[in-house]
Amino acid sequence: MQNKDIIVICDEEVDYCYKLDEYLRANLNLPFEIYDFTDVASLKEFNKKENIAILVISSKAYKELDEKMCSNVLLLEDEDMTEQYVAEGEDFVHISKYVPSRIVLNNLLDVCMDIPGSIGLARTDGMGNIELIGSYTPLDKASQLFAAMEIGAKIAEKEKTLLIDMEPFSGMELYTKEHYHENLADLMYYLECNPDKFLLYFDRITQQYNDLKIIPPVVAPSLIQTITYDQWIKLIQEIAARTDIKKIILNVSESVNGLYDLLAKCSKIYSILGDDIISQNIYAQYEKMLKENEYENIIAATTGLKRPMYIANGETNQVAYKRWVKEFMD
Repeated sequence: MQNKDIIVICDEEVDYCYKLDEYLRANLNLPFEIYDFTDVASLKEFNKKENIAILVISSKAYKELDEKMCSNVLLLEDEDMTEQYVAEGEDFVHISKYVPSRIVLNNLLDVCMDIPGSIGLARTDGMGNIELIGSYTPLDKASQLFAAMEIGAKIAEKEKTLLIDMEPFSGMELYTKEHYHENLADLMYYLECNPDKFLLYFDRITQQYNDLKIIPPVVAPSLIQTITYDQWIKLIQEIAARTDIKKIILNVSESVNGLYDLLAKCSKIYSILGDDIISQNIYAQYEKMLKENEYENIIAATTGLKRPMYIANGETNQVAYKRWVKEFMD
């Protein structure tokens, strides 16, 4: 693809066109320029001056075209159909325009996958201005992810924030009530095997929780343990270099290689505390180990949090943790 890659959305329904544009701008990290057209005549004039990389167009508008504008097309059908299809003699996908925006985005990413060459090569070196925030406790992990997600959602109201869940059995799907078909293990595989299209896989795998972007966790601890510290750093650097993410929350556990070195890179660390004597002793041993291994900066960056003491009548875990996070962050 060329340096100036253009996505065009064409649909005569003004609200639909602009809402899809807004969603793509918020969730597509690839360096595209996005243009909207609500009439075919304006699209034809634009095509005379610019090279369109991908055309997302309604079936009604497509019928008014008298020439092929580009090879990469995603056709939006007015029908409320459940399955996508490729018509005989065509080389592009038809989907219903009434499916969720996330599905339109995923199909758009599939179109990008088929484009030869590299996508999203524009990048900077190192971690830039990205801020790392840690989420870790040496205690029982039952509350760690829940706290991290609500803290992240609160931060994401003001700045683009990503949570990378490195904690196996964290309970994310239970908490969000969503099932994720791809996860952190898939993203790490693509980063190693197909780095030129990293952004495509990143956009496809990352999910949304309120304003917070999330990368779902691996299924088994053994998968996390195969990822080296250097590979974690490479992942963070790629995200910093190729996306507009400003803050990354690392939800980590003892399964993570280079755990304390990763925490040492965090400007803030949130750690769940316990009130009982056993929890206090475990935490004291944890801090002693940090001092003995010259990780005092981890202690200095850590804010201890006591998990919610109660869940009010009728409250779900989500509501309880939202209330809890609001109490100490506001």
